[in-house]
Amino acid sequence: MANLEKLGHQSQATVCSSCQQKIITVVIYEAGYITPFITLFICLFGGFLGCCLIPLCVSSCQDTMYTCPSCNNYIGQ
Repeated sequence: MANLEKLGHQSQATVCSSCQQKIITVVIYEAGYITPFITLFICLFGGFLGCCLIPLCVSSCQDTMYTCPSCNNYIGQ
């Protein structure tokens, strides 16, 4: 089973702390605090015509949240 610190950006097998079942986490990507700054930086330095919106679409530039598929409990980030 995976530790919460080592989950990364993909679904992992772990034990839900709420329902105590062995699960594969559900990954949800959300724009975090850094994503708007990356977008602004690209826009200021020549990323016009929509290129500055790329960080909003790329999952590696966003925050990762993990939930349990059984009980929908928040597991970690």
